Amino acid sequence: MPTLISDGEVQSNLLKTLDHWQQRIERALNGIGGGLIFVMMLAVVAEVLSRGLLNTSIAGQIDFIELAVPCATMLGLAFCHQQGSQIRMTAVIQNLSGRLLWLAELITTIASLGLFGFLMLATWSVAIRSVQMGGTTMEVNLPVWPTKVIISLGITMLFMRLILQLIGFIRLVKDPKTEPIGVPRFHGVDLLEQQRALDSATTSSKEPT
Repeated sequence: MPTLISDGEVQSNLLKTLDHWQQRIERALNGIGGGLIFVMMLAVVAEVLSRGLLNTSIAGQIDFIELAVPCATMLGLAFCHQQGSQIRMTAVIQNLSGRLLWLAELITTIASLGLFGFLMLATWSVAIRSVQMGGTTMEVNLPVWPTKVIISLGITMLFMRLILQLIGFIRLVKDPKTEPIGVPRFHGVDLLEQQRALDSATTSSKEPT
């Protein structure tokens, strides 16, 4: 007999798929950002050795660092948010639970979407204008447009993560016991652990003595 799949299951599977691919892109970008930090570290070490041993500086080292730092930061932005590693003010939220908690998170997610939607449009406008008009650093004339494009890309990835987060919190507001999908990792882990503990306690109470 054919298996009937509810609309809710279809939506959950679709959200899982989107979240899975979003996480893969976030991990890749975060890895690139980590590699860039390693390259910056090597550049700084080379600069120190050059000054100490040869009494001269490496041309363009400062320009490179100035362009690389925002790139490394923005490439890992969405991944950091998904992992729940961002600094959060939880004085109010930590005292909430159940549907009220998810409603509070939903409201803050909507506000974040508005803010980062504006930043996304603004930064892409600046990036496109920079590509068209050019622009270089002062010392060795490195192009600045790649950095502006990467900043826009990082904000766009965070905006996409917030969209998935919005859908995830809407599901949890409707049914606080549903599986957390698309929400920051600390929420998903905490909720699943609480559910497992509750299921374990329920099973133990039903066992015959």
